[in-house]
Amino acid sequence: MSFLPYTSSNSRDDRRMFYLVFTILSLFYLCNGWFSEGFNGGADSITHFQVARFSWKHHDLLLDQWGKPVFTLLASPLAQLGFKAVVFFNIALILWGAWLSWRIASLLKLDNAWMVPFFILSAPVVMGNGVSALTEMLCSLFLIIYLYLILRNRFVWASLIVSFMPFARSEGFVVLAVLFFYYAFTRRWASIPLLAFGSIVYDVLGCLQTGQIMWIISSNPYVATAVNTYGSGSLLHFFLAAVPVFGIAFIFVLYATVIKAISCRSMFASKALNEHERIWFWVILGASWAYFAAHTWLWWQGAWASFGLTRVMFVIVVPFSLLAVYGFNSIASRLGNVSRNMLEAGVIALTIAGPFLADGYPVALGLEEQEHHKVIKWMDEHPEVAGKKIYAANYYLSMQLRVDPYDKAAYEPLGKCKKAKPGDLVLWDAHFGPNEHQVPLTTLTQDSSFVLLEKWAPERKFSTLKGYDFELWLFKKK
Repeated sequence: MSFLPYTSSNSRDDRRMFYLVFTILSLFYLCNGWFSEGFNGGADSITHFQVARFSWKHHDLLLDQWGKPVFTLLASPLAQLGFKAVVFFNIALILWGAWLSWRIASLLKLDNAWMVPFFILSAPVVMGNGVSALTEMLCSLFLIIYLYLILRNRFVWASLIVSFMPFARSEGFVVLAVLFFYYAFTRRWASIPLLAFGSIVYDVLGCLQTGQIMWIISSNPYVATAVNTYGSGSLLHFFLAAVPVFGIAFIFVLYATVIKAISCRSMFASKALNEHERIWFWVILGASWAYFAAHTWLWWQGAWASFGLTRVMFVIVVPFSLLAVYGFNSIASRLGNVSRNMLEAGVIALTIAGPFLADGYPVALGLEEQEHHKVIKWMDEHPEVAGKKIYAANYYLSMQLRVDPYDKAAYEPLGKCKKAKPGDLVLWDAHFGPNEHQVPLTTLTQDSSFVLLEKWAPERKFSTLKGYDFELWLFKKK
């Protein structure tokens, strides 16, 4: 008897396993979100939250391409309630995506369909970013909904919805490019223009707001960016990180990719493939690997301010999980009961262990954020600095001080500290100061118009970007 029932996609056992896995992991995500003092995603999480939070006051933020306009629009109502509300918004998106993934697997008639949401919700990149205000969750959902709708033959709605994917994350344009070829090779000519719908809507809105023709390009923060702080890395970076990112499932992804690609090799010479096979080839294989390849190339070339962050792979966890289960089924179906039993037990154990080997739960407050709390405590103890304008780099400070970071009378980025007027405060930190904001500490220490008020260093030293020992220095402009 096997470790778990080898189930068909519409069997009672498959449904029971799905509800069991989904319920347990959903409770984990909800508890993790509630009890975590910290958050995933670093300063990016806080910045996305702040953009959404203050977009109702500063309307230009609704079209800020770094903030991702679709995410800003959808998250902004909840952002008025606080950071945790956006965290639970993202958790809801994760769970909805996992639910739809099971429906997708069932529509594809994939055996052991319950394993798809199991691989997704247990993936280190998903669980390790489950307490955040990042945009990867929403971006991934566009691809998930697209897959679900085309499997139900609703190509018009699927195309219209996925056309907004680049405004949840810019890499969505890579997915749209693959879908263009999918439609071309399947002769769905009428659907091709629909892929441009979201871009047209936002380009018109952006042009009306800014007067810039081709706003999508001219306002994109990654096109022709001058940021070279992050450098570049190995062409194998994402491959070497793949198992820690996707879990043990990635091994089955590689196997399934090979056998699926071979089975579809006649695509360009024959019309024999059915619609499900085309979806496997173009959408599941094509879109996910094109996305993976795009990030591999960007980091290798150091282009578009790529930092080699593995969390971006969150977007393709669902298609990779579909491939993983296909690969698992292909191997398991060739094994005897004892061997299959051992394979199933090992895969389940390693899948569950993966995220706990990579991260801690609940999420603890980050080391840099802990140091910022020392600054906040010092400011509370020195009422003479209350209400002073602050120049700082990490938006976590402004969030904790309840300061509008887009109100130039109260707050401005550290990079503009040379504009400081008498009485203004400048908080320099070793992470963002010398890197993103291009403000070395000597800019302040060698300028006699800045008076050092206090400095903080952790009891246990830790290094930040480019090897700087993390410190915080607070100055006042004379």
